[in-house]
Amino acid sequence: MMPHRRIQIPRTRKTTRSVRPSFRSLATSLRIPTFLWLLLLGAFVQSVQIASAEDWPLARANPERTGAVAETLPESPSLLWRIEAPRGFDVEPVVVGETVYVGSLDGSFFALDLETGAENWKATLPAGVVTSACVDEGRVFVGDENGRMVCLDAATGSQLWSFATDAELHSSPVCDAGRVLFGSYDQNLYCLDAKNGQTLWKHEADGPVHCAPSVGQGRAYVAGCDGFLRAVDVSTGAEVQSFQMESYASASPVFSKDRIYVDQLGGRVIAVDVQTTTSLVWQYPDTPIESGFYASCAVDDESVVACGRDEKVHCLDRTTGEPRWVADAGATIDASPSIAGERVYVATRGGTLLALDLETGSVTWRYVSGPPFAAGPSIASGRLVIGDAQGTLFCFGKERKSQP
Repeated sequence: MMPHRRIQIPRTRKTTRSVRPSFRSLATSLRIPTFLWLLLLGAFVQSVQIASAEDWPLARANPERTGAVAETLPESPSLLWRIEAPRGFDVEPVVVGETVYVGSLDGSFFALDLETGAENWKATLPAGVVTSACVDEGRVFVGDENGRMVCLDAATGSQLWSFATDAELHSSPVCDAGRVLFGSYDQNLYCLDAKNGQTLWKHEADGPVHCAPSVGQGRAYVAGCDGFLRAVDVSTGAEVQSFQMESYASASPVFSKDRIYVDQLGGRVIAVDVQTTTSLVWQYPDTPIESGFYASCAVDDESVVACGRDEKVHCLDRTTGEPRWVADAGATIDASPSIAGERVYVATRGGTLLALDLETGSVTWRYVSGPPFAAGPSIASGRLVIGDAQGTLFCFGKERKSQP
């Protein structure tokens, strides 16, 4: 087995303003040409911006849907707060700044204080909330089970616009350059103007679009109930390429570097070349798992973590698809795993939340809720937030020091 190495990205809130003078003076002293030190400065500033990112602003953390962040949690996180909703949580919460955004199956949509769980505001949708939100440019985009995508003001919860599709909606939205994209059971992938909800384009598939689309390098990727992985130009809606999978997929495609990774209901995880979207790089396992993969996988630089309905967590080498380890979770898993630092966090239908070491697969922490978890955890700003199917939302993290 290859050694499992990972670069830790330091958390920092420094602005780029503080680094420019030292960079310029270094360039001058070394007589680096202006164009070159500007190039180096741009790369350095970009790294600072990445290091400062502590949010989980949409399902699976980012538009690529990797479900992986550099954030780290305590080895044994403490329960900091919990709230109760009238009905269950079926979606991943999102976290932006000091606010948690999440909706429940009774149509309630909450903005909560990350530190205390106190309610900042609450909006009521016409039907149950069945997608994670996407927060972008002061707006919150979220879908309900009646097929309506709603845009709310992130600060107040007031409705800015809504858009009705022709069937139910389970596809969590993604924002890209002023656009919001999502799928519907009416077999369309939609792209709307984020400001006013006007249709920019829609792309018709051959079956319901259940998954949350991922976005990377100017393309949107969907793996639907028609058995195809499709790449669609985000500017025009034109289909660029497609790949016929061996089975349907409910999971979101994960875009990572040069590949797309998809968990399939037929019982395999596949890696497809992102340049052609027609070339299968690898598939796992050799014999499909009979119970299948429902949840999306989590992907970091080295590993692909897939949770199956076979009650197991499968950690694969990202490049080859070879298993690094397989761990027994003790119950069926329909929730997508989340990677944070050196651990992967997994929530089961048996009501257990687990942290596993990414190197070995050993369980390092366990919390038993009781009711099943239907969606995975979000991890941001040193906190893990997750809701269960009975309507309890939990927040875990480092235990606060008591005030003297």
